[in-house]
This record gives sequence, structure tokens and C-alpha cells, in this order.
Amino acid sequence: MELEETDLTQAWTDWIEHAEDAFIAFNITEDAKRLALIRFYGGKKLKEIMKTLHPAIPTDKKEPTYKTMRIALDEYFSEKTNKVFERHKFRMLAQEVGESTHNYVTRLRTQGAKCNFDNYNLDQAIIDQLTEKCTSHKMRRAYLKETDITVQKALQIAYTYESTEAQACQMEQGEEGTNVNKVSSKSTKESDDGHTYVFRVTSDDTAEEKVMIEDVPVRMLIDSGKRQSN
Repeated sequence: MELEETDLTQAWTDWIEHAEDAFIAFNITEDAKRLALIRFYGGKKLKEIMKTLHPAIPTDKKEPTYKTMRIALDEYFSEKTNKVFERHKFRMLAQEVGESTHNYVTRLRTQGAKCNFDNYNLDQAIIDQLTEKCTSHKMRRAYLKETDITVQKALQIAYTYESTEAQACQMEQGEEGTNVNKVSSKSTKESDDGHTYVFRVTSDDTAEEKVMIEDVPVRMLIDSGKRQSN
């Protein structure tokens, strides 16, 4: 464990969660083995910290249970966090351009966990951040329309809006990228010269185009109106 990290609380949380995943994966359930592994892989500094802590020891044991040591370590590292500064960092978090609301809420929850909010106040703080610092004016108005909005409700609103916007963009991009090749015949009372006209709308400068005439593919040279250089 890197105890030189600026954010010791987060460093400890990340490390112990990773360690406990290993306990589950390798079916390590005995307290003595868990504590020994923490001391061994945590390094010299963590071992020294554990020696300074004095969690309650059961009368029939020589050392504290893993649970009581974990609680003591959590309390030790949480004291290293400046809650005022962490709340400042929380308030500075804004949604990034192109970031989904779900990902933004996840970032807010991660930072909010360091701010000593209870569950209710954290949800309220997240709603405030979503409303003030989301990237969409439409979603901001939608949030403000709700009198008792919850984080779950805000996520539902955002999901509907973001998925609709993504679908609309895909449709519009498809329309813009479509080449229109049209064959039409001119036939009026005043004129019926039997000519066939080919119109093409494209940014491609290729002069040749393939068209179907009576189900027969024919390659034709399109007259762009430009003079060909010799």
C-alpha cells in the first residue's frame, strides 16, 4: 500500500477493497490469516500503524478480530481527510462535455463518500450538482420542474433525454451522408424529347456514375458544367 499518496483515505479504501476481493476469491475466511496478509502486503508503514491501534480483543483471543481491526483502520485513515477540502472538491465537480449523467453521478458519489455526508444529504448534494453543473439546458429545466426530485428520478430523465439525442444524431448523420442518385424522364405536353436526365447530389468529384435504365446498369459521364483541363 502506498502511504505517500495525497489522499490517504481513498488510497486505503481502494487497497482494502482489493484485498478483500482476494479474500473472497481464494476463500480466506480465518481472521488470523486475513490480518497476517494485510500486515504482509500492506508494507512496513501499515504494519506500524496497526501496532499503534488498540481495538478490543476478545477474551478468548490473542489479537483483535479482522472486523474490529478493519474498523480501527478505517477510523484512522478517515481522520487524515480534510472534510472541508473534500466538500470543496465535490462542489467543483462539473459534468464534462459528452459525459453521461450516470457516469457523472458515479463521480459525485465517489467524491461524496469522502465528505462525511449521510445518505440523505449526499443525495441532496448530488441533485444540487446535477441541476447546477449539468451540460444540458434542457435537462436542467427538466430537473427544476420536479418538486421532489430524487437521484433515481434524475437518472431516468437523463437516460430518456440522452438516448433520444443519440438516436436523433444517428438518424441525422445518416441523412447527411446519403448520396442521392436520381433518374427522371422529362415528358410534358409542350416537350417530349425522350431525354433521360441524371441528377446527383454528392461532394464526390468523380464524373462517372452508374445508373439503371430498364434494369440494365449503365455507366454514364456526368456533365458537371465545368470545363475539363487538357
